[in-house]
Amino acid sequence: MEWDQSCVDTANLICLPIGVCGLSTAGSCFAIHFNPACDDPNCCEQVCATDPSCCTAQWDSLCVQRALVNCGTPSGCATATGSCYEVHPSGGCVDAECCEIVCSIEPLCCNSAWDFFCVAAANCYCAGGCNVVCPGNATQELEVCGQKKNDPCYNPGASIQGQSIVPGLPMCGRLFVEELQGGAINADVDVFVAQLGAAGSGQITATLSLTSKKRAWAALIPAPPIGGCNPLTMSVADVWSKNTLVGTKQVCVPAGKYWVVVSAGIFPTIGQTETFPCADGRFLLSVAFVTGCDSPCQVSTESCFVPHSTPGCATPSGCCDLVCLLDPFCCVVEWDNACAIAASTSCGAPPPVNDACALATPVTVGTTLFSTILATTDGPPVPPECDKGVTAFKHDVWFSFQPKQPGQVRATTCGDTSFDTRLAVYRGASCPPSELIGCNDDDRECVPGPFSTVVFDAACNEVYLIRIGGLQNVQGIGTLTLEALDPGTCGCAGDLNDDGVVDGADIAIVLGNWGGAGDGDANDDGIVDGADIAIILGGWGPC
Repeated sequence: MEWDQSCVDTANLICLPIGVCGLSTAGSCFAIHFNPACDDPNCCEQVCATDPSCCTAQWDSLCVQRALVNCGTPSGCATATGSCYEVHPSGGCVDAECCEIVCSIEPLCCNSAWDFFCVAAANCYCAGGCNVVCPGNATQELEVCGQKKNDPCYNPGASIQGQSIVPGLPMCGRLFVEELQGGAINADVDVFVAQLGAAGSGQITATLSLTSKKRAWAALIPAPPIGGCNPLTMSVADVWSKNTLVGTKQVCVPAGKYWVVVSAGIFPTIGQTETFPCADGRFLLSVAFVTGCDSPCQVSTESCFVPHSTPGCATPSGCCDLVCLLDPFCCVVEWDNACAIAASTSCGAPPPVNDACALATPVTVGTTLFSTILATTDGPPVPPECDKGVTAFKHDVWFSFQPKQPGQVRATTCGDTSFDTRLAVYRGASCPPSELIGCNDDDRECVPGPFSTVVFDAACNEVYLIRIGGLQNVQGIGTLTLEALDPGTCGCAGDLNDDGVVDGADIAIVLGNWGGAGDGDANDDGIVDGADIAIILGGWGPC
C-alpha cells in the first residue's frame, strides 16, 4: 500500500480549510462549482482580490466570468483551440464560421475570453438552438404555405399580388424549399408592399430586418409600376438570417413605395440552400422608416446609460458612436439593456448612488426607479429556499423603508423592469444586514417576467432594508413598488414631525410638500393632499 494521489486529494478535502487557492481538488477556475476557490493559485488570488466571496462562499458564474477576464489569453478565430460550445479562457473557437458569427455580435468573444454569453450565442446561432418567435403585435402572412399567392415576378406561375406590410410592425411568414421530380428546385418567394413615406417628400432612413430559422434573405426594392417587375439587382438593401441570427441594415433612400422580397437561399439566388418544409421555414420580417437621414447618434435625446425603445443615444458625447461600433443593433433597432450596459462600462458611468448597503436610498409606499448597472455586490448570500435553490445575489442596490403604518407590505419589481431580478428584505438598519425576513427570485404571478415579489409584516418604528439584484451576472433598470396591503396607524395620527402634538407645524409640512410624496403624506397613499389635512385636523392636539 502507498500514499498515492488519491490519498493526497482526500487529505486536501478533509484536512485543509475551504477557500484555499491552488488545491487540485478545488475545481477549474473556468467552471462553476459549489465550493469556494479554484485550482490555479495565481488566477484564484486575482479573482478573490476583486470578489472575496469566490473564496469564502462559492465559485459561481461571476467568479468564472472574472477568471475569464483576468486569466484568459486573448485569441481569435484563426488561432483558437477551444470548443465553440464550452467556456474557455482564450478568445475565439475552433469552428471558424461559427466563431466569426459570434464575434461579429460580441467582439469580446474573440479578443478576451469565450464566456457564457459566447457559448449561448454559439448554441443559438450556430447549432440552431433558437426558434423564431412571432410576437403578439405581428401581422400574419396571408399566403398558405405551399401556395404562391404573393410571389409576383420572381417565381414562375405566381400571381402578381404582393401582400401589404405596415411599416414598424413585424410580419410573420413561412418559406419552403423542395426538390421536384427530376432534381429541379421549387422555392417559395414572398413579396410584401410597403409605403415608406409619401413619394416626392424627400429622403428617409429605412431599416430592414429579418430573422429566420433556415438560411434566407430579404431585399428592399423600389416598387415597379402596376403590373411590372423590377429585377433583384435593383435592391437598395439586402439582409440575411440563419439560425435566428438577426439580419439588419439601414439605408438612406427616397420616400415612396417599396417591395420587400423574401426567399430562402443566398441573395440574389432563390432556394440556394438545403430543402426544408413549411414547418421549419418560419421567418420574422420588419421594415420601418424615419424622415431624414441623420444618424441615430445625432437625433437621439436619450441617455446612453438608460435602455429605451429607440436606436441611438445622446449623452455622454461620443458614447453612442463607440457602442454602435461594437454593436450595430444599438443604432439600428433599439437601445436595449445590453446597449446601456455596454455604454456604462465603456463610457464611464458612475455606479448607482445606493450601491452600498450603508448608502441605502429612503423610500415610501409608491413606485421608485432603480438601476443596478455597474453595481457591486456587498450583501450576503441568501438561503437556497429563495426560489432557485442557489444562494447567489449579484450587483445589488439598497433601499431603506420605515413604515408610517403597520401591517403587511408588498415589495415588487413586477412592472417596467429590464432584467431578471432577485429581491430580499431585512429587518434593521445595520450593514451588513443580519435578519432576513423575506426573499424571492421569480414571482410566477407577474407576467411578463421574471421579476420578484416579497410580502412582509411591517411594524412601527422599525427600519427595513430592501435589496435588489440578480441571480447571476445580470444588470439593468426597473421599478420598485411598495404597497401597504392592510395599513394600520403608527403612534399619533397626523404627528408628522414626531413632537408629540398635532398642530400647525404638521399642517406646514403638508402645505410645503403639497402634491408631492413622502413628507406630509400622513395616510401613506403616495400623494400629499387634502386627505392628509383631514387626518391632522381629526387628531388635533396632544398625542
